[in-house]
Amino acid sequence: NGFPGMLWSDITVGRRHSCAIRSDGSAWCWGSDDSGQLGSSAPMDDLCVVDDEEFPCTDEPVLVDGGRTYTMIDTEGWNHHTCALATGGTAWCWGGAFRTGTPSAVPGVQFTSIEVGPFSLCGVGTDGRGYCWSWVGTPGAPVSTTLTFRHVEPVGDGGCGITTSNVIYCWG
Repeated sequence: NGFPGMLWSDITVGRRHSCAIRSDGSAWCWGSDDSGQLGSSAPMDDLCVVDDEEFPCTDEPVLVDGGRTYTMIDTEGWNHHTCALATGGTAWCWGGAFRTGTPSAVPGVQFTSIEVGPFSLCGVGTDGRGYCWSWVGTPGAPVSTTLTFRHVEPVGDGGCGITTSNVIYCWG
């Protein structure tokens, strides 16, 4: 329906839910909430039927818990999890693989960008290093101590990235 009166700066679409960032930096999600993928403790009074199963859901955006200001958001549809990058570089994730509907901070690294995959997450740290980790773990060492990246993407248990020199590297 276009959500009249709301202006948006970023959107991500999963299999059963979608999330977006409003122009004020707040994160909102709508759709199915069967795995906490809406990131909200608000009760979902509606039921949606998908593949002959009923799930709590909403067709109106609900505010993601925490009151943070975000700059980007990404989701992985099949595992129903979402991560958003807050102002200041902290990544917050919720739903599906994270086994919580409450956003949880990714510890240890501040990011300039993040990407969510079906088995892992990747991001570019504020130090320019690429990081990838399992969605049940936390970031460890960068994928390289000599390369700096402008973008990284999760691929299976590894990833690929484009360096600041515009060269592609893959690992994992």
